[in-house]
Amino acid sequence: MKNIYKSVWEHIHKQPYGTDSLIDIKNIKVSKDFLRTTPRVDKVKKYYDFYNKHHYLDIPITIHKTEGINILQNGYIRYMISVNEIDEYCRLHNINTYENVPEYLKKVPVKYN
Repeated sequence: MKNIYKSVWEHIHKQPYGTDSLIDIKNIKVSKDFLRTTPRVDKVKKYYDFYNKHHYLDIPITIHKTEGINILQNGYIRYMISVNEIDEYCRLHNINTYENVPEYLKKVPVKYN
């Protein structure tokens, strides 16, 4: 359970407490190991419920930065939620180019490992 300070901080900043940076989601590389897995439905539902209620992820995505490449280490479901939100936005607003997607959708909270 988060303490009141962290909850208020998240509400004000609209991002999870402990975020090191906001980076463009297209700059995150996902390993084949993640792509081969199917997340548990109950976890996807739990994380999506939080996102739909608060409009931000519950914890930052963990990445490892090596030689200028951001590699996803933890938070694959949250990454997928962010990608899906971009896809839904593009579908609803009839957008075909990533450049027309709003910055608040492109930028995801990360913490570096």
